[in-house]
Amino acid sequence: MDAPFSVTFLGTAAALFIPPANTAALLVRVGTDRLLVDCGVGAVRQLRQAGSAVQALTAVLLTHWHPDHVAGLPNLLWHAAKERTGAPLRLYAPPAPRWARWWLRVVVGGRPAVEHVLARSRDTLSFEHVRVAAVHADHSIPALSWVLAEAGATQRRLVVSGDTRPTSALASAAHGADLLVHEATYLARHHSLATARQHTTALQAAQVARAARVGMLALTHLGMGAPRDAVLAEARSVFERVVVPRDLDRLDVGLLGGTRCG
Repeated sequence: MDAPFSVTFLGTAAALFIPPANTAALLVRVGTDRLLVDCGVGAVRQLRQAGSAVQALTAVLLTHWHPDHVAGLPNLLWHAAKERTGAPLRLYAPPAPRWARWWLRVVVGGRPAVEHVLARSRDTLSFEHVRVAAVHADHSIPALSWVLAEAGATQRRLVVSGDTRPTSALASAAHGADLLVHEATYLARHHSLATARQHTTALQAAQVARAARVGMLALTHLGMGAPRDAVLAEARSVFERVVVPRDLDRLDVGLLGGTRCG
């Protein structure tokens, strides 16, 4: 039997959001590995709501350092220092700005809370059940997309776009993936704004999914001007296998026809 491979959407909103939605964070479970991708508003609380905890995390992957993707990091650092034993929690991320480097120096009980490991495009990481690769993302600050591939025989793949304009690098990395989690900050009618701010529209994300022939597309990072129903309708005009998860929804990766969200 295949090992569990799932994604729980801890936060699905963009920087300008309406509560109770939280900002960007995903919990990826692959076998016994637990990876947190981004750490937005409420991430630690949402992690607990999803039945996990900071001490259970294998590592943290950040796509970039914009506040809506890292606002939950101070709380995570505190819990990591208080609740974990042994080596610090590893945080793989692009180069940190000065204010973030101050956060990362937090020491509680005489030891650092996390170890920041610099991540760049084309870097690869290996954990017990999953292999991870970093892909260049086209955003307003240094940013990465992440490809997570199961280490087992089935080699199911998940791709997380982070914040980015559509790129050939991401489309290539996502080719044939079981699940593409892609930002959809804007609707197509705001195409020029999306381009200027280096984001993606729901229509563009669906076009990437279609070109890459992915198994399933999940749209997230929704802005205030992109309501769920409109995002879903726009994406389905070009790609049928698409969902728009709510906070704490879960997708099991690679179960086409039986992929569930909820």
